[in-house]
Amino acid sequence: YFLPLRCSAPTTMIIYPKTQVTLPGSTTSVHVVPVPLRRSDPLSPWCYSASLSPPIVDGDDDGNLQASSSLPPGANFLATQVWPSSRTASFILESQLDPSWQVCELGCGPGLPSLTAAKLGAKRVIATDVDELAVEMVRAAAIKQGFMKENNDELDLDNQQFFTQIFDLTSKENELPEADLYVLSDLFESSAVAEGAAWHV
Repeated sequence: YFLPLRCSAPTTMIIYPKTQVTLPGSTTSVHVVPVPLRRSDPLSPWCYSASLSPPIVDGDDDGNLQASSSLPPGANFLATQVWPSSRTASFILESQLDPSWQVCELGCGPGLPSLTAAKLGAKRVIATDVDELAVEMVRAAAIKQGFMKENNDELDLDNQQFFTQIFDLTSKENELPEADLYVLSDLFESSAVAEGAAWHV
């Protein structure tokens, strides 16, 4: 069911400019837009979301169709978008996070909960995903918001609050990063991912 929404005062919407994120070692870049947790709050935590154009379908003389995408090969569309449960997880973090906690987000996609935890002052935040583009989008947003140093690729546990890491939940050979709180949102698009999450956590 739907609840009616009433606004007693006009809302202000902050417009964020598009930018580009480039994968390391690649010339492929993706247009991204900042997506804030609260559109009317200029201090709200935010993440990048891919701004995708519709696929272009080309045909050859034999009638074979080939689609091209605005995402680099191997990138997962689902990992480039902000989904409702990541917003919900972020709102819950705002009211429940203990700043002494180390937070690890599994399957972070654009990483709104991770970036929210960093904004709230979590001791350490580790944003993980199997998708390289998603991890690079989170890294770019963390650098832009001052949570991470631009040229720091090594884990400097003493001097850095925010980390990104490629992590495959479906592999039992990966070691789960240590944390006080694990955040998983909009993650279970397959039974293999759900089983992997249950095994790791």
